[in-house]
Amino acid sequence: MPIGALLASGPFADVLQPGDHGTTFGGNPVCSAAALAVLKLLSPAMLKSVQTQGRDLMRDLRLLVEGKTFVKELRGMGLMLGIELTVPGAPYVEACRTQGLLINCTQGNVLRFLPPLALSAAERRFALNVLKEVLR
Repeated sequence: MPIGALLASGPFADVLQPGDHGTTFGGNPVCSAAALAVLKLLSPAMLKSVQTQGRDLMRDLRLLVEGKTFVKELRGMGLMLGIELTVPGAPYVEACRTQGLLINCTQGNVLRFLPPLALSAAERRFALNVLKEVLR
């Protein structure tokens, strides 16, 4: 469910008046209800799990791309990770899609991974197996 938010403080907030800033993903009642449900689930334990999953996924991706000359950089935080390539990323996105893994390509050459916060170990293994095959 897509939703967006804007936070501003100090002199930046003073510039904005009601109605000055609109968004495609703001104010939808269904998306707002879904966001509220997610916020109610957030807890220190869940956030710790996200950190752990992100660390483990980054470690596994680092091993996966090791020695790949077409990989420029691996970066990310938590479960928002990216692999910057020296070649176009679209063929990799399509190859992943045909094997059941949905990823994104930004800037034409950055494979972006945004798994759910409740990523399971089995889902992580599936994604890594697909990536291993696709990056071969």
